Amino acid sequence: MRLLIALIFIIVGQVDIIPPDLQSAIILKTIPYVINFEENDTLKIGLAYTDIDETIKFNKYFESKKVKGKILVIKNIDISSNNSIKDIDILLILPSIQQKHISSIKKDTEKNNIFSITLTESLKFVKYGISMGIVEENGKPKIIANKDGLKNEGVSLDPRFTKLIKFVE
Repeated sequence: MRLLIALIFIIVGQVDIIPPDLQSAIILKTIPYVINFEENDTLKIGLAYTDIDETIKFNKYFESKKVKGKILVIKNIDISSNNSIKDIDILLILPSIQQKHISSIKKDTEKNNIFSITLTESLKFVKYGISMGIVEENGKPKIIANKDGLKNEGVSLDPRFTKLIKFVE
């Protein structure tokens, strides 16, 4: 049985086991530590997808929420439409996004200073330059970040927060 599970991981790839509600809660707790957002009254969050049904599941975690008095505005972004990613502060990469989409996503987030956070294949995508993700480490969620990704997107984090996250290259 263990061999079968190992083969599934090899064939299918990384399977994220952090539930969406927990990932969303962690992201909401992270936002106040992004120095870039201190002056904003509203934060525009883009949900990057290729499967529209996915947005329904994730919208409920961010819609009508406030973070430290900031109103969150949600925008669904269909990556398969080849439109440029712009006019948002944060881009959340939903599970339907594949590795083939990452280079064009990075190009837009870097060009438009958008903080990218992956909710899928976190370790792999963060190593490719996405700014932040959440992985399971020793049975607990752990925030990981890419220093170059943060720098290229113009994201500044509170130094107290950087002590709590793990940087990967």
